[in-house]
Amino acid sequence: MTKQAIRHKTWNIIYKISSFNGNLNARYAEISKREPLVQKLYHTDDQAERRELYLKVCEKDPETCKAAIEFFNKVFYFCFRKGFKKVSDWVSNEENDPVKWDQLFKNERFNEIIKKYARHHAETRKKDLNLQQYHNWDYWYKNTSPDTNCLYTNQVVPNFKQSLGLIKDFYKDLGFEDIFSQIDFIQKEGSPTYAMIHEKNGIWLNEVYLSESGAGCKTGSLNYLSVITHETGHIIQSRQIKYPHKHFFLPPNPLNEIVTMFFERLFLSPAFLSRFPDVKTDSNQIYKELKTENEELLLRTLNLLEYEDRIYALVQKNKLTDKLLADINSELKQKYYGFEPNDLEDHSWHRWCFYLAYSPFKQRAYILGNLLSRIMLDNFLKTLNNNQPTQESIDYLHNMITTCSENGSFSTWQEYEKACSLDRPIDTEFVVNGIAKALSQG
Repeated sequence: MTKQAIRHKTWNIIYKISSFNGNLNARYAEISKREPLVQKLYHTDDQAERRELYLKVCEKDPETCKAAIEFFNKVFYFCFRKGFKKVSDWVSNEENDPVKWDQLFKNERFNEIIKKYARHHAETRKKDLNLQQYHNWDYWYKNTSPDTNCLYTNQVVPNFKQSLGLIKDFYKDLGFEDIFSQIDFIQKEGSPTYAMIHEKNGIWLNEVYLSESGAGCKTGSLNYLSVITHETGHIIQSRQIKYPHKHFFLPPNPLNEIVTMFFERLFLSPAFLSRFPDVKTDSNQIYKELKTENEELLLRTLNLLEYEDRIYALVQKNKLTDKLLADINSELKQKYYGFEPNDLEDHSWHRWCFYLAYSPFKQRAYILGNLLSRIMLDNFLKTLNNNQPTQESIDYLHNMITTCSENGSFSTWQEYEKACSLDRPIDTEFVVNGIAKALSQG
């Protein structure tokens, strides 16, 4: 396949579905109004009160269900007209993806890993919270006061301006201060958080949109700072491309989150987070929370990816309904988190409607980002001297990022393998092995 053909394919899906994902995207602003309820769940001691809050979080929104079913059907029939029986086959073909994601969820070893993790997760939570049963509404509860460390609610810096200042110092230490200074950071509540890289009248514009609802946390919290770091990473990576032009300013869609998640993990690593005196944290508690959060981020993305896979299988049979959207959501949450069965019609999937609408099976990028950013981080930290970056460290970092970034949409899976110093290809077995390591209890 020629480079031109690869460039044509890698982001084609997003442009093609943009003509019919508008209604589902538009529901995000309405659904995001529920996020303050989720933040209340972090510190609501009483289980019955948590359940009442969760009833509002998971309440069915008929317009969102309607927009979602309409979108899923349009995606399926679009790919069917292209000659594909399954949406996953169309996506893998368009994006040259070597991982057989639809087979992952049938993989015996994968399912045993998830079963073991879910059982351990539920048993640990029941013990920590002194519960007889562990339910969906107990998941967010942190069992700490609002004044103690929490990645989502405790502000380690007081406001938006100081949040940006801290992240600026982080990127300055890595040699990216000039790029950071050219980014416009925009607060826009009711919007997802995202980086916008686009050309207007011959000028490249770099913008990062941020909101508490999109980040799912308080401004100035550690999680909010990591979101800024992540979205900034998209622009840092795009600026490494040798010849950027329209439709050629990002890496291939399935590989688009690896570098950004590396920067996010690096910022939150003990080696770097301890270097910022403004960040007041109990390090032991924070790093324990971060380990759990990294594991559960992987669980969330796997959960949502399998959710999409199940949905499109029902669309193929013309059987998708509002009720099934909720039933599959509940079934998979029990699988991944060990929740007790309940009789709720759980539409908490509404919270992820933006990701479902953005691009089919987008969660692949976060799963690969989770697994490969760990490897990048381990390799980079070995270059530090007493937790301090040296010129050799900076040179190594820039070479690593350039290796997998300079070709933009032409970037290959092999270039990412090289950037991570892998001795084997990225394929389904690599993903299963990575998940096993990431979720190991050792």
